[in-house]
Amino acid sequence: MQSVAEKTSDPCELGFEKTAGGTLLVRLMGSWTIDQQLPSVKEVGRQAESDPTIKQIAFDTRQLSDWDSGLLSFLTKIITESSAKNITVKPDGLSEGIQKLLQLAFAVPERKGARKETVHEPVLQRIGESTVAVAQTSVDMLSFIGEAFLAFLKFFVGKSRFQRSELMLTIQ
Repeated sequence: MQSVAEKTSDPCELGFEKTAGGTLLVRLMGSWTIDQQLPSVKEVGRQAESDPTIKQIAFDTRQLSDWDSGLLSFLTKIITESSAKNITVKPDGLSEGIQKLLQLAFAVPERKGARKETVHEPVLQRIGESTVAVAQTSVDMLSFIGEAFLAFLKFFVGKSRFQRSELMLTIQ
């Protein structure tokens, strides 16, 4: 008898069948766990786009031996991409547990602004902003140098007011 550590899992596989009525049947076979090399969601997208009559995607999980969050992530991506292309996804062929977890995943809509989006500003805008920042920094630096120069002049002339303890602390 094999122990859990020695147990080998079936590799995960995808199978496709185009059925009547514009349905793409996606067969999920083997072990769909996070430690496996999972197929790309793009394979399902390519299959759906290869036939313009496909209007829905269904699943067959009878040969699915094991699954975890890797399968849920895969299915979530398929549902999201399919809805963007106006293709409906029928979860009927999935197990009851998978269906409930998918319902939970889509129960609460994603908050606006929760996902970081990279915004690429135009080159001229970045150059302009950098130029303005350099100019402002230069003005601040010249102002500091001027104030420090005036303070040293007052110090050497003897008109500055300070406490010797603060001078020693500053020098230290």
